Amino acid sequence: MLDPRGPQPLHAAASYFLMLLLAVLFFLFSDWTDGWLSALLRISAMQWASLLAILAVLSLAALSFRTTLRLNWPGPRAMAAGLFLGIGLSGFIAATLAHLYSLGEAADYAREVQQVLGEAEVRLGALTLLLVIVVLAPVAEELLFRGAVLSGLLASYPQWLAVALSTAMFAILHLHPAHFSITAVLGLICALTVLRLGSIWPAIVLHAAYNGSAMLMDILGFPEVLPLWTILPALAMMGTGVFLASRP
Repeated sequence: MLDPRGPQPLHAAASYFLMLLLAVLFFLFSDWTDGWLSALLRISAMQWASLLAILAVLSLAALSFRTTLRLNWPGPRAMAAGLFLGIGLSGFIAATLAHLYSLGEAADYAREVQQVLGEAEVRLGALTLLLVIVVLAPVAEELLFRGAVLSGLLASYPQWLAVALSTAMFAILHLHPAHFSITAVLGLICALTVLRLGSIWPAIVLHAAYNGSAMLMDILGFPEVLPLWTILPALAMMGTGVFLASRP
């Protein structure tokens, strides 16, 4: 049935919990398979589940994909803002919150994540892993969390609460408290970017630049935890992004 009011909190909740259900099914299916398919599903179950959940919920509710997901083109300045924010945020987190990964159980969790990614690279190849992390993950996660979920929550809740809830829903999927804090910051910046620029595309670029910068630093042999002084160039990059985003 067509909903003339646009997306509602019910659509946000339906998208989120359908994604969780589908992701669990994909994970289970990965255990029943082997080789490249198993590796692909293990590292991208949530992303494929997100895309299917959005397609199902928005289609059944007869909601506009373009309006609900904010697919309007924002222009090159807004896209450049997302790029600078993503690169700067990657450096900022590597110099600050990433220090949590060197503490106690967080270090073990970080090693487990690296092991999963290493195994995926062996089975899938570096190019496929790059496409999953820098293309599929930013597109799917932004469309779900800063698209369907945020749009639905904004229909009934104050802006600050909708942003907080959508950010928490995104971060809580990343399990370990150290990773939760990092993804919460990423989710918050992406949500504010969408609200400021009125489009999902700068947030996708931001997310892709963040993931890509982290991968590039790993390829170049940079440590995952950077010295504190590196926060200065990171803040300069983020400041450039904020400046571009603030321009009319």
